[in-house]
Amino acid sequence: MSTGRTDGKLHPHALHVGSLLRPRELVEKRIAFNNGQCTAEELRKLEDETLPGIVKLQKDAGLGVITDGEIHRDVYTYGIFEGLDGITVIPKRSIYEFMIISTMGVKEWPSVYCNGKIRHTKPIYAQEFLSLKQHVAPEEVPKLKVTICSPIWHHLNHGSEFTYDRSVYQNDGEYFADLVQAFREEIHELYELGCRYVQFDDPGFSFFCSSAMIGVMEAIGVDHAKLLSTYIDVYNAITAKRPADLVFAVHTCRGNMKGMHFAEGGYDRIAQKLFSDLDVEVFYLESMEEIKARVACAVEIVAEGERKRPMDVALKQLSVLVL
Repeated sequence: MSTGRTDGKLHPHALHVGSLLRPRELVEKRIAFNNGQCTAEELRKLEDETLPGIVKLQKDAGLGVITDGEIHRDVYTYGIFEGLDGITVIPKRSIYEFMIISTMGVKEWPSVYCNGKIRHTKPIYAQEFLSLKQHVAPEEVPKLKVTICSPIWHHLNHGSEFTYDRSVYQNDGEYFADLVQAFREEIHELYELGCRYVQFDDPGFSFFCSSAMIGVMEAIGVDHAKLLSTYIDVYNAITAKRPADLVFAVHTCRGNMKGMHFAEGGYDRIAQKLFSDLDVEVFYLESMEEIKARVACAVEIVAEGERKRPMDVALKQLSVLVL
């Protein structure tokens, strides 16, 4: 439980975090678009035609929140940084300008660089939200979830040296101040459109769980404890003074992008700091195998208790939903 405002509600304990498998036809259309073989309008048309089926899939599964499956994106991180003034997209950035992913065995990776003052001058996720909104009843709109790239993702990847131009921002404090304001403005616009559930997808926090990643930070002189505190402060500045009916969630993913696994290790190293200080309502955690084994054991005990019951009923009693 964070020390900031919480809504006191019991949120679903297990849900899909956002991305869903795209139909083959949509995958092929996006490949065609990336190869210059179709227009953005043609791709968007097929994405919108796919959306009703994605909504139905989630409703039929009984999910407590609904997303658009991130079908309008190439990758889950896309959107907020690419849509801000002052940010330049670098499709093939040298891996030597990455602090962490350099350990993954690749030579280059798409990223961004801040070479101007960060400003939020246009809606970024509004069209995605409005497209999803038109496929649900008015009373279901508060269940719609928008997923957003972590505000710390690129800084953790590149460090201060390769995240922003020092002629634009003298230090991390200046950089994050403008970035926080941009995030707050985007979220405010989404709220005005009816969005009540925002999830940050953040592989970064899981890096602080990994002995290997901590070792990399220490080897290059990064104070990882101080950096973790800085990142939590960034989040809390974004979520501060939010409306009472706006839910913030953080998904501490461990990396599964294009088959790459980023980080492993239990939450023990960061649990006290993260779960006490990070001001959000919901944590989506990717548990290690030993935790899954404990859940399975607990389910079996409940199912075989004094009043025997099916395994699925035992799961629900433990607030675990299997999808």
